[in-house]
Amino acid sequence: MSAVDCSELSDAQPRSRNPTIQPTSSAAPGCAVAPAPGSEDIRNALEQILFSSVFSSCERLRAFLSFIVESALAGRSASLKAYTIAVDALERNTNFDPSRDAIVRVEATRLRAALARYYKREGSTNPVLITMPAGSYVPQFAWNRIDLQAHRKPTAFKPDILAECRHLRLLVREVTKTIDDISERMNAPQSGSTKRSERVVGQRWPALEYRRG
Repeated sequence: MSAVDCSELSDAQPRSRNPTIQPTSSAAPGCAVAPAPGSEDIRNALEQILFSSVFSSCERLRAFLSFIVESALAGRSASLKAYTIAVDALERNTNFDPSRDAIVRVEATRLRAALARYYKREGSTNPVLITMPAGSYVPQFAWNRIDLQAHRKPTAFKPDILAECRHLRLLVREVTKTIDDISERMNAPQSGSTKRSERVVGQRWPALEYRRG
């Protein structure tokens, strides 16, 4: 899996952040808010991710994601630093120095990109979203908001609308027929009147000659 360019991570983490509590949506006043995903829901979602085509062949990303999720569920979010992840998840030596070795930042960038690809494709129906916001190694959990618009059936036309459409089609036909009839009537008298005018002019011409004489 190739690395994806992204802004460099920092080890700074918010102090008051509970990764297991994420409201699914802002509820209207007086409406109950759906409970956040529980540990079992999160672990089931994690298992689906680890065995997906995006993660199945990348052991390092699998270890990274598993470690931060289990640490968060165990209440050890504050310990998710570059050093801890490098030693406990990525099998670096205890003399690991984050300022000299950027492996955690690099793998974090790859992990974010892999999660984005997973949820965009085969993980679109996974009920729980697992993300890792930039600037932190603490995972966030929330219910997956499935876009129902894509699965919504087309709205059927109402009977009155269909009746109106049929009425308009009949009206157009009648208007077209009327215009054709008027055009035929206008063309027929014009040709006849032209012939009559020629005959009339021919009959009156001698009289005009006679008067002039």
